[in-house]
Amino acid sequence: MTEMKGTPITRSGGYIVRVGWRAVAYSVTKAKAFRYKAMRFILFLLAVAVAVGVAHGAQFILFTFITPLAVKVGVNIGHYPELCKLVIYGLTLLVGGLIYLQILSAVGKRMVRGTAPFDDGYSLFEQRQRGSQTSRRKLILLASVMGVIFLAPIGWETGLQLFAAGLVGFLFVEGLLFRFYFKAKTKPHGSKVKRNARGGTQ
Repeated sequence: MTEMKGTPITRSGGYIVRVGWRAVAYSVTKAKAFRYKAMRFILFLLAVAVAVGVAHGAQFILFTFITPLAVKVGVNIGHYPELCKLVIYGLTLLVGGLIYLQILSAVGKRMVRGTAPFDDGYSLFEQRQRGSQTSRRKLILLASVMGVIFLAPIGWETGLQLFAAGLVGFLFVEGLLFRFYFKAKTKPHGSKVKRNARGGTQ
């Protein structure tokens, strides 16, 4: 029996995709890796479009139908419209994000069906470590975005402004923690594996 050269990744073309909630790695061809990334981008755009529609629909229902009924029973939630909007944005992000990840996981598993996984994936902490914005350039960009949100005359509603600031602030603080407190992260997802002179990987 002839011994195979290289590693499972380099033998299949050198591309990996990470699929599912555990971000399990699969060795795939360049074409399949491109299709997966394209599908992930399309699903993300659809998720954003649906989330915006749902948030606006929820606001309309809340302030048009639910608020008048709440006033009749002595609960005037109309006094806190920005707080209500902030809750709506937050719930939309949470629920919509979970649905998006579940659909992406199902699509990814279908695309790599029949392919043996390359590793056991990563924990949630490891995934955030790999996905965090730790470079100095990105941290400066996030800080600049925070300044624009609070100082620029954009004309946003207070609820939306607080939601955007909280989201960007989370990414900024996460990046600082993984840059200065936790150990350095590994190579980013989906990177092409480099071959060395002996046919292995770097």
